[in-house]
Amino acid sequence: MDVETNNILSFDTQQIGSGVSSVGLEKIVCRNALDYFLSNDVKIFMICMDRHVAIRKMLREEYSDIKHEFDVWHLVKSIGKTLLAASKRKQCKDLTEWISPIKNHIWWSGNTCKKYPDELLVRLNSVLNHVRDIYTWEDDNSQYTSCKHAVLDEEVETPKKMAGRRRCKFEALKKMIKENRLQKDLRQISYFCHTGDLEVFHSALTKYTPKRLHFSANGMIARTQLAALDHNFTVNRSQAVVKKQSESSGPVGTQRYNVAYSKARKEWFLRSIYEPTKQDFISTIMKKVFDAAAGNLPLE
Repeated sequence: MDVETNNILSFDTQQIGSGVSSVGLEKIVCRNALDYFLSNDVKIFMICMDRHVAIRKMLREEYSDIKHEFDVWHLVKSIGKTLLAASKRKQCKDLTEWISPIKNHIWWSGNTCKKYPDELLVRLNSVLNHVRDIYTWEDDNSQYTSCKHAVLDEEVETPKKMAGRRRCKFEALKKMIKENRLQKDLRQISYFCHTGDLEVFHSALTKYTPKRLHFSANGMIARTQLAALDHNFTVNRSQAVVKKQSESSGPVGTQRYNVAYSKARKEWFLRSIYEPTKQDFISTIMKKVFDAAAGNLPLE
């Protein structure tokens, strides 16, 4: 998927065979996709993926000219799991309160570091000050020397102070945040790339290739092609607006939302409503099929 347009540019289907696992297959199809673009003189500046160990090594050794960034969403999710596991220990149980704020802080750090890895780490590591109620500090290597949030009122601040000063195990949190491998990986999210739109495509793909059914190799290719066409024709739809005013909808022209519940975050949130999808490409394909059947269009 192209980051700028969110269009599916290419795909590769491979069958798991003897001696090849699904994990190993990811490396194979990744190499095939990169070689396809490079062989067609397509310059690749950056690739965004999860922290797949084999692919990381392959990109480092075979495609060193391509910048490798990690998906922010996957990395934040991994850190959240680590913090959650730590919070289940008796001495760190009050760390639970900080999991969501820390994950939000990582997102904010990646989004505001202006693509500078060093600045990202400065902003991210400042959370260790925040949990101790330290909102200003000295740093000769960065202009970021204070928290950017508004002044917290006493009612909001008090629970955090209690968690930060009295119960939150600062050393345990510091050990997790300052872990060498994590600090190294965090440098690779400075471009703030995430694969949320690709996950949307994968969700739509299950409409064409349900996992409960078996398809032939040709069937998988054809169905994936249809899914890619469907996605590319409907990607970047505009958000729906109120077209007829009512008591519950608001004024005409107001952007539309609905209320949804996140099981992962265990909270309610607003979800944008987009304009309906259109499958106009199906009519084009059907017309060409009929023209070919009538002899008016040569089969390719």
